[in-house]
Amino acid sequence: MESIKELIYVSFTVLAVLIVIAVHGETEPLAALVTVSVTTIAMAISILAATVLSHLVVHDEMLGGPALRHVVRASLGSLVTVIPAAIVFILAVFGAIPPAGAPWAAIGLSVVSLVAISLIAVRKTPIPWWARTLGVGGALLLIALVVVSQIFAHN
Repeated sequence: MESIKELIYVSFTVLAVLIVIAVHGETEPLAALVTVSVTTIAMAISILAATVLSHLVVHDEMLGGPALRHVVRASLGSLVTVIPAAIVFILAVFGAIPPAGAPWAAIGLSVVSLVAISLIAVRKTPIPWWARTLGVGGALLLIALVVVSQIFAHN
């Protein structure tokens, strides 16, 4: 379940960066690709550093062996969240998508990715279907709140 947490953290970060790019009219797809990619890499590295440091503080020992491999895999695995946006911006670089619409398309795909991550997070839980539905519904409301508040904040 820990890797789901990293996916959600980085997905929300990607979404926030995409909204800033879209609202502020960044229409150069290569610049947008670099911005969102660098931000995603920095976020994954910061999650790794925070997890290693917090383990050290809480347990008075460094992470090692399987636990360290898990943390590295979970942190760096969160980089996959940038793939939908990267594909959109690469398509825009080559003219397959209009540059002005690329950030909005990337936002749409990022929201779909967050919904998919939410569904994956709850699919195997032993709770009733209605509780899983409420959990995913709550996540959807939070995603919508983030999107709307970011758009208003940057307009």
